[in-house]
Amino acid sequence: MISRSSENIQRRDIVVFRYPGDQSQVFVKRVVGLPGEVVAIHEGRVFIDQKPIEESYLNGKLNSLSRTFSEYRVPPQSYYVLGDNRDASNDSRIWGALSADMIYGRVIFK
Repeated sequence: MISRSSENIQRRDIVVFRYPGDQSQVFVKRVVGLPGEVVAIHEGRVFIDQKPIEESYLNGKLNSLSRTFSEYRVPPQSYYVLGDNRDASNDSRIWGALSADMIYGRVIFK
């Protein structure tokens, strides 16, 4: 189910949005970085403001590559989003932060 509201987005929320590279496409990704935070990835592990975050939702078989990405400060009214299948995801590591106005809604599970 999709909540049409994009307000009050929190870390770990799954959001539905128009892909910045082609707005006719809709993507679904997980929010890891909030406005103003510094996101870095060291050997596949995500750090927010130099502290590692817990990502128990990830499947190790889909996240075996230990890539490193330098620090990135998330701009105001933007989010850093990553796919749960990091080995094959087109996400903020490639195209940067997602502007809040591109978000269509949040995925909600019952």
